[in-house]
Amino acid sequence: MTPVWHSHSDYKALKKESYMEPYKEIHLVDFPKNTTIMLEHNFRKKFVRDFIDSSSSWRKAVEYLNGKSGRYNIKTKIGVGSLSHWFYGVEKTRGKTRRMPLWTIIEISKKTNVSLEDVENNLVEICTTGRGTPIKVKFPLYLTPELVSIAFHLFGDGHLAGKGQQSHYRQVNQDGLNNFKQKLLNCFGEFDVSIFEGSKVAIPRAISSFLDEYLNLGDCYWNKSQVNDKIKNMPQDFLLAGLNAFIIDEGHIGESIEIYSSNKNLLDDIVEIINKLGYISYGPKTKKERDGISYRAYISLKSAKQYYSDILKLEKKFPACGLAQKEKLLKQIVKRQTRSWKTRAKGKTKRLILRLLSKSDLNSQELQHQLNICGSTLREHLQKLENDCRVTKTRLPHTHCFLWSKVK
Repeated sequence: MTPVWHSHSDYKALKKESYMEPYKEIHLVDFPKNTTIMLEHNFRKKFVRDFIDSSSSWRKAVEYLNGKSGRYNIKTKIGVGSLSHWFYGVEKTRGKTRRMPLWTIIEISKKTNVSLEDVENNLVEICTTGRGTPIKVKFPLYLTPELVSIAFHLFGDGHLAGKGQQSHYRQVNQDGLNNFKQKLLNCFGEFDVSIFEGSKVAIPRAISSFLDEYLNLGDCYWNKSQVNDKIKNMPQDFLLAGLNAFIIDEGHIGESIEIYSSNKNLLDDIVEIINKLGYISYGPKTKKERDGISYRAYISLKSAKQYYSDILKLEKKFPACGLAQKEKLLKQIVKRQTRSWKTRAKGKTKRLILRLLSKSDLNSQELQHQLNICGSTLREHLQKLENDCRVTKTRLPHTHCFLWSKVK
């Protein structure tokens, strides 16, 4: 399926569509209270000015905020200088306007009777303290399968960093990498997505802190991650999007639908989700590796047709929530299962292979796709043809794949 991406700016309009109505709205107040906010200049000046006036002086305004900071476990005190920066901006401070911590906006809005909806409508960007990446968010956000799938990517191959570190997600396949990047933009709005080492997406702290707090994710370290009950008890479209995300990172689709991890507790959670979705599962099974023990779980090929059908339904709402670069492999399994014939006449597959290779050299995946047979069957036929000196193979650079040619 060729995805047509929903930009985040479309989400508010999409709420009018029936499929957006069930999804819970996420507002500014749902973000960590130390998130920093940049408000539109004129709105911010009036917002701060009304607060100072309602407090009767700058000093009392500062005392009021510091008196409320304990509610949010904030130890840093607000000074008159901060208030001045918020009010004047670059007019008198000779630099950038300071962003306002979310907790101060909440308390000022209570004092001045300004609705948080008005604040959201005049929001320029959100960030965190320090040199975090600013994000242009248009509220409300939505708790959708797409947003939850981001958490499963982090379970699979991501990292939620602590103070002084960078949260990131790694994916060496460019289609998979772009899929994750698009999910971030769809769910959270506009920002410059940084990719380093060719395979890592840097996740702005404003997003990682929100995901950690809102979905109770924890550290997301490879050996500690687990899917909590809050997520496991979500509706099936959320679980399906999450399962797909995990398979993109930690799965293999070929002769079977295999999911792997060195974290058995996490894989147990994934198997539980597979079963909740109504698919037949096997495992986890232990497998000894060179560098230790890992675990494997499987979705039965008997469930492949239903699994693929469910993915297509989900993609009609959220195109990025499929299997990305691995979806064509699942489609191939279903295509084999629904073909009109069970086995070909003796020698016919070999003749078809030679006919295809007489037109052009092909790799194993291309042959498998055109012949509509599984990998093990193709390997058996190619081995016999190679032994008879009728075909030859060449390893493609930087891959485990062979290019097959017909012997002239």
